[in-house]
Order: sequence, then C-alpha cells, then structure tokens
Amino acid sequence: MTTTPTTRTRRLHDVGRSRSRGGLTRAPFRHVASNRWRRGAIVVGLCLLWLLGASNALAARSEQIPGTGASFTSACTFSHDLMDDPIVFPDQPGASHMHDFFGNTSTDAFSTLDSLLGQATTCDRPEDTGAYWAPALLLDGTTVPPAIAAFYYRAGGKDYTTVQPPPAGLEMVAGDSHATAPQSSRIASWVCATDTGKVSGPDPGSIISQCNSNSIEVHINFPDCWDGQTLSDPSEAHVVYSARTGLAYPLRACPADHPVPIPALEFVVSYRLPLDGTLTLVSGTYSAHADFFNSWDPTTLSELVTSCINGVPPELIRPQPCRSPNAVFG
Repeated sequence: MTTTPTTRTRRLHDVGRSRSRGGLTRAPFRHVASNRWRRGAIVVGLCLLWLLGASNALAARSEQIPGTGASFTSACTFSHDLMDDPIVFPDQPGASHMHDFFGNTSTDAFSTLDSLLGQATTCDRPEDTGAYWAPALLLDGTTVPPAIAAFYYRAGGKDYTTVQPPPAGLEMVAGDSHATAPQSSRIASWVCATDTGKVSGPDPGSIISQCNSNSIEVHINFPDCWDGQTLSDPSEAHVVYSARTGLAYPLRACPADHPVPIPALEFVVSYRLPLDGTLTLVSGTYSAHADFFNSWDPTTLSELVTSCINGVPPELIRPQPCRSPNAVFG
C-alpha cells in the first residue's frame, strides 16, 4: 500500500533537498540540523561559563563583604596607647612610636602569651583576649582617638574547609611601618565611610584622604599562610599571603613552604570625622600597618573557625553566632 506524504513530511523532504531559489542554495537538512546543534552547544557553553563566572564572583565577594561567606567577626573598643611594641621591640618600653591598643587591656612591651591569656578585653567577645595594635593617627600633630576596631576572620578565598585556627602565641605584623610610597591596597588602604556603610575611598594604597563623610577607616590585611613551625620571626618569614590560583573556586591557596591555611585577618580601625587639618600616621604618611598577638581563648577560637569558616560555604550568609555581638559590624 502506498502512503501519500503529508504536508509536514513533504516540507521536510523539500528542506532535505539541495536546490536553488533566486540564486541562493539551501543547505541540506542534515547540515541545518548540525549547525543548529552547534549553535545550541555554543549557547549552552556560554551560559555555563557565565554561571561559573557568577559563582566565582559571588565567592570572591563573599570573602570581602562583612556578613557573608566563611567568616566571623570580633569588634573591640580602644583600650590604651603606649610607645610599646611587644613584637618588634619586646621588653623595651618606650622604644616604639605611639600605638593604639585594642582587645587585651594588659598589652605592653613585656607581654607574652602567658601574661596575656585570661586577661580583661575590650572586645565584644569576652574570649577574644587577643592583642591588636596600630600606629596612632595624628591631626596636625595631635593624636586622634579611634572610635572602634573590627576584626574580620575569613577564609580569604582559600578552600574554607581546610582553614585552621592560628596557633596560640602566633605573632604577625602586616604593612610596612617604614613605607615612603603607597603600599599595595591588598595590604593597606583608607576608606571614607558613614554610619551606614562605605561611601568612597581614596586612591588604592595607603594614602590618607580627607573625607567629606563622618568617618574614615584604615584597613590592614594580614598574611594567611603559616609555615607550621615558627610563632615569631623578626623578618616575618614565618607567614605569607596566599596566592591566586585562577578563576575557579578556591581562588587562593597557600604555597608549599607555608602549607598551613589560617584565617585571613582584616584589621579595620574607624575614626570619627569631620576633622579639619592634616591627617597622618605617627609612623609616616604611607606607613599603615598593624600587629596581632594571638592570645585568644584557644577553645573558643577553634570552635569559631570550625563552625563559622569550615562549616559555612562562601556563598551563604554566616549564622548569627558568627556575627559580632556589636550590630554595627554584624
């Protein structure tokens, strides 16, 4: 029995034939289908690349924006100022430029891990008895009291599941106290701010800018890879910054000679404005830097790293216990 092709079947047969109309040759159906498949594959591939880029961008942003990603926060008010530095000038009171101290209230030139553990703190987490300090800010030669400091502990773009608590007694210095030119903005930067957030910033680097807002902040980022052996080194060779690994998450990794990933600590000090006059640091215009002596309660610090960094993927909002009790810093 002979079956008469339907209109749809005849059209498909016609498309399948190579024939000329008005000088234009129509490609065979199999070529059309092949081209359509190729175009579809390209579209799908571009979509996948866009999604990968978006997820990586989200992961990167979540490492930088307080309140998201694998992180926790501690906020500390100003404690005292001294011309001491127990890391750079141990047992030498008055040997340093003026520093503003936060956290542990007992910090001075003679501080050790044993002397710091269990002392009083200005931090909103009572277990954060760590010692933090930075050079004093001057306005026309007069010291400017800091309003508050926030300390963000993050995975920092590394594999968040591998980050380990910094060891008790670890000493770190970030930034160059002798800098005579702008430093990398990855290490030190100044930002103009308001009570509700960042509004503008100066040129990248450690250049202090006069702000039109009601506060200015200095941001100092610490190394986040440890050699696994040395707690203190005058040359700071025991800690280094993680290195960029590419576009795919994790975005950063520790080098083989510093294999232990520790939280990327960002030290943020806020100063109230407006301030009419010339701002500079007591150590010099470009010399933004800070020091950290880890004298946290070890159990609490370990629990925070486990629950807030290891247990929270970068794309998620961190749980309430990982936020600062001070609502301003969340």
